[in-house]
Amino acid sequence: MVYTAAILLSLVGYFIIGNLAGRRVKNLDDYLVAGRNAPTLMILGTLVASYLSTSAFLGETGFAYQGYPFVMLIFAAISTSGCLLGALVFGRYLRRSEALTVPEFFGKRFASKRVQMIAGLTTVFGLGAYLLGVMQGAGIMFEELTGLPYWAGLVLVWLTYTGFILYSGSQGVVLTDTVMFVIFSIAAVGGSLYIISDLGGWSGVIEGLLAQSDKPGIALWHGVIEGEGATFSSPGEALIWGLTLGLVWATVLAASPWQSSRYLMARDEHVVLRAALIAAICVTFLEVVLYLGGTVVNLSDPGIEPSHQVMVY
Repeated sequence: MVYTAAILLSLVGYFIIGNLAGRRVKNLDDYLVAGRNAPTLMILGTLVASYLSTSAFLGETGFAYQGYPFVMLIFAAISTSGCLLGALVFGRYLRRSEALTVPEFFGKRFASKRVQMIAGLTTVFGLGAYLLGVMQGAGIMFEELTGLPYWAGLVLVWLTYTGFILYSGSQGVVLTDTVMFVIFSIAAVGGSLYIISDLGGWSGVIEGLLAQSDKPGIALWHGVIEGEGATFSSPGEALIWGLTLGLVWATVLAASPWQSSRYLMARDEHVVLRAALIAAICVTFLEVVLYLGGTVVNLSDPGIEPSHQVMVY
């Protein structure tokens, strides 16, 4: 009941915050790009929250728990460079264009309605796939914590966010994203430090991971490469996987509409660059905390199935 009440109260809270923000919407600029007046904290919050969604807390942390924390850290080290790359070579010019949407920017840039239409379709389909993944994670979390049906969580979360986003637009998005950023940063750091402390502190955790036999190699840079449950068959394969996924996600962070559109809301180009720099640092730090926190749970229970439930556990 405690988890159920907390989740329901948080949904109500986000709905109220979003609708209060909606009262500040006076024109199309306010609705689509937050009046182009969002400060560094708001751009930072929305950048980090839109990237570190349920995929980081469930899927990525679950993969670290399976035996690949350092492979995931290779991925994180490369992928977060996309924050800086995106701001320097795309985001500041996007902000300078004063377009209302990313597709409009491409339409202006190439003086082509056809290019704008293609960019719009790409945005719709790309964001649709991303939102499906995020909503699936929200449904899983809702089901695990409350015991209520998976579909009920999907419906509740979808109705809440759709309700305030349609009303408040980008004003509500940047505000609620920033609130989420603060809350899950505290949760990730506090939760992971608690787990490590409870399992004997840093020295006890390191010794325990090196000594455990359920997932041999989990404390090595390449992770588990032996046994029935191994995802990779060699260190080279693990390295190639981490580098490839890192480069793909660096590109996503640099140019994907759901990330780069945040720069349109920034007060000026200095905000774009500052927010991107701090976002890269925050994302890297939070991913380190999450991956290591999820990994050390092996010392308590190495058999959690499915593995994406590790942080819920």
